[in-house]
Amino acid sequence: MNIKINKGYDLDIEGAPLKDVADVAVGNLIKLLPSDFPGVKPKLLVENGDHVKKGQPVYFDKVNKDVVFTAPISSVVQEIKLGERRTIEYIALRPEGDEEIESKHYTLEEILTLTNDDIVKILCSSGLWPMIRRR
Repeated sequence: MNIKINKGYDLDIEGAPLKDVADVAVGNLIKLLPSDFPGVKPKLLVENGDHVKKGQPVYFDKVNKDVVFTAPISSVVQEIKLGERRTIEYIALRPEGDEEIESKHYTLEEILTLTNDDIVKILCSSGLWPMIRRR
C-alpha cells in the first residue's frame, strides 16, 4: 500500500520519543516480499533448501542488476511462492545459525575520500540501496 502525500501535515504531539531500545525476538519464519518495492522485477539467486548467510544476496532487480536484496538473518530458504505468470510473491526464510558474510568496514578518513559513485556501488551491493526511498 502506497500513500502519496503532496503537502506535509504537522501533528500536534507533545513530548519526545523514548530513547529505549528493545530487542525483538525473531519469529519462526521471515518472508521477503518483492512486491514491497514497486518497479522491481526480481530475479532469484537462491533455491529451496539453500542456506544463506546474513547479508548474502537473495534476489536482484532485473532492470538494474547492481541492486541486490540481501537476507536479513542467517537462514534456510524454506519456500519460494510463485504467483501469476511466475512472479515471486514471497521468499520464506527459516532462521538457522548465526553466520554473516564479511563486509569491508570504513574509517572516517576513507568515507570522506569516497566518490558518489563509490557510495552508490557500496549501498547497492550491500542491499541498502532499495531501502532509500524518494520523498
